[in-house]
Amino acid sequence: MIAGSVREGLAQVETLLREELNPDQPWLAALLGDVARMGGKRVRPLMTLLFGDLAGGISDRHIPAAVAFEMVHVATLVHDDILDGAEIRRNQPALHRVHGDHSAVLAGDYLFTRAFSVANRCGCVGVLNELARASSEVCSGEIRQNFSAGDWQLSLADYEAIVAAKTASLCQGACRSGVLLANSTPPDSGRAQALRSPGKTESPDSGRAQALRSPGKTADQIDAAGRYGAHLGVAFQVIDDCLDLTGHEELTGKTLGTDAERGKLTYPLIHALAVGGAESRLLKECLMSGDPEGSSEIAQLVMRLGGVQAAHDFAAGQLKAAVDALSVFPDGDSKTALVRLAEFVGCRQR
Repeated sequence: MIAGSVREGLAQVETLLREELNPDQPWLAALLGDVARMGGKRVRPLMTLLFGDLAGGISDRHIPAAVAFEMVHVATLVHDDILDGAEIRRNQPALHRVHGDHSAVLAGDYLFTRAFSVANRCGCVGVLNELARASSEVCSGEIRQNFSAGDWQLSLADYEAIVAAKTASLCQGACRSGVLLANSTPPDSGRAQALRSPGKTESPDSGRAQALRSPGKTADQIDAAGRYGAHLGVAFQVIDDCLDLTGHEELTGKTLGTDAERGKLTYPLIHALAVGGAESRLLKECLMSGDPEGSSEIAQLVMRLGGVQAAHDFAAGQLKAAVDALSVFPDGDSKTALVRLAEFVGCRQR
């Protein structure tokens, strides 16, 4: 099981997340109750906890950080479903289909802003900075993708920059925060230090903890965690884009085919269009028509033109780079779990 080494922490994450999605105000509780029922893979909280464990140990401060990144992620899903006109999310009616666009937009806004209040409980400015940077980049990436819709000349480099911002930045921040919290001093540590007996003998593993908190090593680990999150996030989105073309809604639990229908070019589409020839021209015509009835033909054309295979090959390279970034961390259950997480992303069907 991937989450085995941090199972207890994930349970605490789930408890706090459900508390945040069950506010005292009845007008909010009804709306956010549907958000809570959406569930999810909890990939971002999992990474925060795993990197915290790798970098010195999980503390109570990791829990609100993990919840905050998940709340921002859920907020983006609520907003994405409105923009894409999606009907379902995680096998349930999308929030805007139940409560209307206006209420769904406000629910997403509430989750965004509330996330920063939750993150503040960590008592770590670095985590707040990571959350702010990631949230800004998510919005920037979504805006760039929106302006790029229907741009049939969009390059793979442009696409990579978009997904690095809109998807990978949040994963990157979640990973870096795990290490930051394992190596930062709690706000009340000065008082705790004063309460310690001057002659108290250090625990046997205090040398390792001290080494992990040395500036050079900490910086290397924060950088490595960020690279893992960035590469895994890009791969996750590329696989997601493949599933939008070739997946099954009963497995993915969400509306598929929205990218092609709205002229959003993804890795498999860009590759297929660049091949050239009659089938590439036919693919472009199908995409320009915006006809949802043509989604099956689009998927078949992209597969014949090698777009899906090329996308999977690219994602595999990103996942290898993510795993390679773990080399600076000591071996252990959490490191193994992060390797398995990368393997899961590479072969997921939902």
